[in-house]
Amino acid sequence: MPLRSPLTLLLVWVFLSAAAIAQVNDQVRRLYALADSSLEYGDYSQHLQYCFEAMELAEEQRDCSNQSESYRRMGVAYDYLKDGQQAFYWINKAYQKGKACQEDTLVMRAARYLGALYYGIQNGDSCIHFLQESADMLLRHGYQAEAASAHGMLGEANSTIVRNMQRAEFHYRRSILLARQSGDQTANGYALFRYGCHLARNERCEQGRPYIDSCYEIFKTLNDAEGIQWALNGLAFAESRCGSATKVYDHLTAIQRVSDSLFRLETARQTARFQALYEREKQEREIAALQLKTRQFRTYALAALAGLLLLAAVGWQWFARRNLRREQLAEQELYQVKLHSFQQVLESENNERRRIASDLHDSLGHLLSAARMQLSMVASDEPFVQRTAEIVDEAAREVRHISHNLMPASLQELGLPAALRQMVRNMSPGGEPVISLETEGYSPQPEDREMVLYRMAQEMLTNSIRHGKANHIHVRLLAAQAEIFLAVDDDGRGFDAGNATAGNVASGNATAGEVTVGGVTETDGIGIKTMMARVEMLKGRIEIESKLGGGSKVRIYLPL
Repeated sequence: MPLRSPLTLLLVWVFLSAAAIAQVNDQVRRLYALADSSLEYGDYSQHLQYCFEAMELAEEQRDCSNQSESYRRMGVAYDYLKDGQQAFYWINKAYQKGKACQEDTLVMRAARYLGALYYGIQNGDSCIHFLQESADMLLRHGYQAEAASAHGMLGEANSTIVRNMQRAEFHYRRSILLARQSGDQTANGYALFRYGCHLARNERCEQGRPYIDSCYEIFKTLNDAEGIQWALNGLAFAESRCGSATKVYDHLTAIQRVSDSLFRLETARQTARFQALYEREKQEREIAALQLKTRQFRTYALAALAGLLLLAAVGWQWFARRNLRREQLAEQELYQVKLHSFQQVLESENNERRRIASDLHDSLGHLLSAARMQLSMVASDEPFVQRTAEIVDEAAREVRHISHNLMPASLQELGLPAALRQMVRNMSPGGEPVISLETEGYSPQPEDREMVLYRMAQEMLTNSIRHGKANHIHVRLLAAQAEIFLAVDDDGRGFDAGNATAGNVASGNATAGEVTVGGVTETDGIGIKTMMARVEMLKGRIEIESKLGGGSKVRIYLPL
């Protein structure tokens, strides 16, 4: 359940992102279609405007291929507007972007246009470089007709700019071969036209004339008005190079007749074409309006769906937080009940200890004192009388010791540090074992808390001495960073800390299982089990580090 809402939101986000990308792509394609229509009408400024809008969308989308194509179209638009500097800038940008995208189709189209632009300014080296790159890529991808055109342009560059006739001959013939292999008659006609004009331009008009004648026949068969005009102009040029003025006149006359006839045909064709374009644009506008309404409806539906899902997610979060809050309140109430019960048990235990200590001191202690006084009044050197007096003295000392352990007067009168110092002296008679005590920054705490700390220190020292057989023990009572820190380190026999269930290193809510300390098993009573329970009730933590033969370290952290 906790993962369902975020996963749903992620899926919605992915779906909406994909829909947005598809919508942007559709808008870019529509702008390209409008730009192409403007180009056919000859409205170059409007053509540029549509290309600019498509480029902005492509850049917002950050689609590499769309960006490269939009840059190329910007360059073409500026070329039609006779702005060579901007044309070079945008076509080169398209070329570089295509390289970055590793899109060969985009690169070879941009490279071919760059070659044509450099041909226009008679920069032969750059022209040949880009045309050659374009031709190689076109062939590699199977575009033979386009490669034929690129090789024809390479022939022109070598023939007219760098004057390398051998390379020019190679590219012209390569262009004719590729055009024939492609089966594209238009490409074949222009390849023949270029080679024929090259031959005529270089004093080989008799050899060039048949190529231009073949070009003329191809365009005549195709009924290509523009191609026929090119072919007739080529023939007139060839005849002029051959010195035949009569034939030049005949060709120019034919060009005029063909031009008039073709002009009428072209006018009718253009009228029909523009009428078709108008009808198509009208349909496109209607379709675009319908698509816009559909997209708006889809957008509204998706927004409504996203809103419902978001509302469901917010509701789920609210219910989850409310349930979590209830659980936290229930846990807090349970803790308060446990803490109250613990405090009552602790208070009852302390009261009972006080009562027992008082009874031992006031009753049994006084009786032993009276017995000792009676024995001291007996004038006898009998050994059993002296032995009896010693036993009574030992019993009185033991009663005082037990009474002090049950309720140390120094804890109530002088505070925890003084009580710990007295405990250290009592547990190290004659300096064995060596017990050192360190207190720093400690401030007085409530009586019940100091009693808990005292009992835990007492328990840890007892375990180190009685079960661990330690020779050196170091006790620390510190207060720092909003915590009270009580630690007992010894060099005793140690124990297997792994047996202390939930009470091992860094246990934040320890409970005790069976713990073996120095070979003694302790499952109940005032042992580590009780110590862990007390630490848990005070929201502290206990850390136990020990191994057999390696001493032990017990650290207790209680919040201030």
